[in-house]
Amino acid sequence: MRLLKLIPDRTNIDFVGARFYAFGIDGLLVLAALISLLIHGLSFGIDFTGGVLVEVKASQSIDIGAMRTKIDGLGFAEAQLQYFGGGECETPLNSCVLIRVQPQMSSATSDQAVVNTVRTALGPGYVFRRTEVVGPKVSDELKNAGILATVIAVLMIGIYVAVRFEWQYGVSAIIATGHDVLVTAGLYSLLHLDSR
Repeated sequence: MRLLKLIPDRTNIDFVGARFYAFGIDGLLVLAALISLLIHGLSFGIDFTGGVLVEVKASQSIDIGAMRTKIDGLGFAEAQLQYFGGGECETPLNSCVLIRVQPQMSSATSDQAVVNTVRTALGPGYVFRRTEVVGPKVSDELKNAGILATVIAVLMIGIYVAVRFEWQYGVSAIIATGHDVLVTAGLYSLLHLDSR
């Protein structure tokens, strides 16, 4: 029985000849990433900027779209909703929702007032199982720890490659991995995606 071959045995693709086109496209990607990061920065989610986290449970399956409309109508800077399961949340299915809201920076309302606002908007029929506050100090520590972990991971990959093969390959690995992280961060910045 013959094996399936996706690539023919004899290929003649001039990858080296196309290197200047690849360098040009890559240079534009890096430039766009740098400009976007300098102008827009990264859009950090509630985990990094601070906010209030609320777990709610209902006796029936929750329509998360309708709930999102109610929460969005409250005027928070950011609101994220997601189903979660496990334990008593499995009966009925999708009966528990995790709500994360970020109050406006200029707002002087307390965290309990934010929870009360969410409670009023949702109305009766929901059990508030847990409320948590992610403060700005904790979020700053989380952001700094994430950046440090990324830098250490890139360096350790380079050190491993340098020790396992040759030091020149280690330097190349650091540059290549750093390049990938930079272009990915630039894409997140350009598309205003949450960096979580």
